[in-house]
Amino acid sequence: MTARLALLAVAALPALLDGQITRANYYDYLPPFPRIVTATRASTMFRLYGDTAAAGYRDDAPRDGIDDARAAQLQALVGRFAPVLRPNNFSVPRDLDAIFGSSWTLNVDGWTSAGAPLSRDSIRIAQFAPGRAGADSTSAALHSLLTHMAPSRPRKAYASAEGDVDTVLFIDMPGSDAPTWRAAYAHRAWERRSRLFAHVFIWDDSSSRSPAHYALIAQYWFFYPFNDAVNEHEGDWEHINVLLTPNAYRAAGTTPASMAGTVLLDSLEVVRLLRGDRGPTDSLSIGAVDYYFHQNVVRLDYLSLATDGTDSTTTRDRRYFWEDANFVARTLTDRLTVGGGKLAAHPLVFIGGNNKGPDELLAAKPRFGGSFKRNSGSSYPFPGTWQAVAGFGVTETVNGRVVPRVNADPAVPLSASIEDADFVTYGAGDIALIPDWERVERLVLDEPDVRQQWAWLVLPIYWGFPATVSPGAGLVAHTDLGNIAPPGPAYNDGWNRAGGPPQGRYRLRVLRTPVSPTTPWANLRNGWGLLNLPLAAWGLMPGYNVALIQLTPWTEGALQFVGAPPPRTFTPGRLPRRFTSEGQGIALGIGGGDYGQLLPQRDPAIAQLLAANPGGSVDGRSVRHEASPGPSLWFNLYFGDRFALENSYAWSVDRVRYRIAGPDGRAIGSVGGTLKLAELDGGLSYSLVAQRAGFLDTHLRAGYGWTRYSVEDVRLNGGQSSLGGVHGGYLPPLLPGPKWWPNTLYAGADVELFSARSHYVLHRLGYGVRLDATGRLSRIGADADGTRRTRSAKRGSIGLVTHFGW
Repeated sequence: MTARLALLAVAALPALLDGQITRANYYDYLPPFPRIVTATRASTMFRLYGDTAAAGYRDDAPRDGIDDARAAQLQALVGRFAPVLRPNNFSVPRDLDAIFGSSWTLNVDGWTSAGAPLSRDSIRIAQFAPGRAGADSTSAALHSLLTHMAPSRPRKAYASAEGDVDTVLFIDMPGSDAPTWRAAYAHRAWERRSRLFAHVFIWDDSSSRSPAHYALIAQYWFFYPFNDAVNEHEGDWEHINVLLTPNAYRAAGTTPASMAGTVLLDSLEVVRLLRGDRGPTDSLSIGAVDYYFHQNVVRLDYLSLATDGTDSTTTRDRRYFWEDANFVARTLTDRLTVGGGKLAAHPLVFIGGNNKGPDELLAAKPRFGGSFKRNSGSSYPFPGTWQAVAGFGVTETVNGRVVPRVNADPAVPLSASIEDADFVTYGAGDIALIPDWERVERLVLDEPDVRQQWAWLVLPIYWGFPATVSPGAGLVAHTDLGNIAPPGPAYNDGWNRAGGPPQGRYRLRVLRTPVSPTTPWANLRNGWGLLNLPLAAWGLMPGYNVALIQLTPWTEGALQFVGAPPPRTFTPGRLPRRFTSEGQGIALGIGGGDYGQLLPQRDPAIAQLLAANPGGSVDGRSVRHEASPGPSLWFNLYFGDRFALENSYAWSVDRVRYRIAGPDGRAIGSVGGTLKLAELDGGLSYSLVAQRAGFLDTHLRAGYGWTRYSVEDVRLNGGQSSLGGVHGGYLPPLLPGPKWWPNTLYAGADVELFSARSHYVLHRLGYGVRLDATGRLSRIGADADGTRRTRSAKRGSIGLVTHFGW
């Protein structure tokens, strides 16, 4: 983990040393521009946007490559299922007209293949927004650009002797970095100019073996002028997919069995929907929603009320005490029914997120409430803590209510029904319909009015200044390390695609606590900068951290009962074999003679005995520690299958003694007392075996601790009169202070037998036994020469512990 953090810091150095990325050097950062994504074969086969050869085809109002009657149908559909957004702060999807005004500038730069600048130009276009016409004063220049760069242009089969020219197109946004972006957009007035884009397509699921293998999908695109998260770049296009299904598909018995409970349609059903045979759009409902964030996607299946098509409650391996296995089903049910079903057709999307990654530690100046790195543009299905959403285990915290309060009065429109003002709603008039680019490519070449409206869809444009100073920028030449402005929607690899590649699936596991031991970054605070270092250390340190996190899943039920459930943690993939374990046992000390030095050696009774025996002395070699078995308690938190944070508390009542020798070396007396020890340890444990399915494990352990000791009931020759006792050491207090600093170091090893998950009690509680050996080095005060001084005490122990894990 330390190596990863160091790598991140190194990754940031090139951009920091370069100072600025300007129009003179941004080309060195650019990767090859992505290819445009075609229409799906299914959209083309079913003529989703209308049959241009049909007698009744009309494409006039607006001129967008879509049959006007079909456009009205699709516009009603995307309005019916428009998402409800909950911004993380001020950042909402923007209306492009609000950003660019009545005109916009397309920058056109020429570069040699070696990266030398050749030319700089720009094209000023009078109007921008889809659906709006006007005079194009630069039509010839734009037409020439489209002729050379439109997706279907002929490709050259040769190279120029002088070298090819690479043309870079980009739209520059207001601002150049996080502070200036924030200044340009951070006011609530922008929300009144928020706008969405929608693209409808038909997806052919080749994995389906039944006649039902098509999906009707409304893809909602969100444009943000900047991305300020773990990485920074100007401009951002994000999206979600809403998979639609006829209402009848929600129940078996009303449709063929092969199609019940699925979002997939057969060809006949697709034709019915496009012809309007199913009636108005309210005959459709949401079948599933794909949420995209960073390089991940989560699918919420509205039909099975689960994620990614699997119900966690049916999988034995997913039954963890920490896991809220029914969260998705419970939340979707609440959303479908709240306010009399007003949100049933509108997916909730929580956008952005407070960055909690290790890069937060790189900011020297804290920002607190004015912090940056809160606008990733990511689209999350639920608020809470989302772990490992990007490289280096980056985590984001998302704000908001899981289900907002909604007015159930049917006379009140949705826009006025949500009682939480932070949620933003959209109607059909707030959504611009985007066709497949193939539908407008010929139109933008032939018709000036269409050219200004739709050239942005077909041209390979960077939506923002091409490259931005950001952690990792420039580490690898011509590689996107999170600092490159995005291409337009049609050049995004999510365009016309459902779900995501297998490696992009975020296998959602829901934990019933806002903080979990699955990542140390959970304790970081967005915007605290270097002040996060003690929090990060505390997240890795045993002690109260272990105890508090141990308690969090147990308190969730009580908080749920009083109506204040804690935020959830969402984590991908496989969970550790167990999150936590609790143990109890006995420990027997070994050695520890150094503690005998705590016995008094200058007591008047001892001095009197020595005076009566001239030449006598305390025999330092005779100091003994007679250990007795004492109880011990253990609490462990597991970070994956190998690392764990451990706490143990043990106490014992032992005997210490030494003898007093006469001048001839024979014993003339002895001093003995009761040694009481209390030891609180915390450290790291590393598994050498980590058998996931097995039960045998071996750990190496090391850490620190606190030792409190006392020597009491000290007697000379076992007599009735007691000599002076000693009290020293300390245990840590609740509040920070000098005694938080440990006074003990320890190291050890153990062998553990622990039940396999298949043998857990009720599939929830594991059990086992552990034999451990530990060596300890403590700092104690001794008074062997009559003055207080500090010295070290060595002590070992062997322990046998029975423990339970969950």
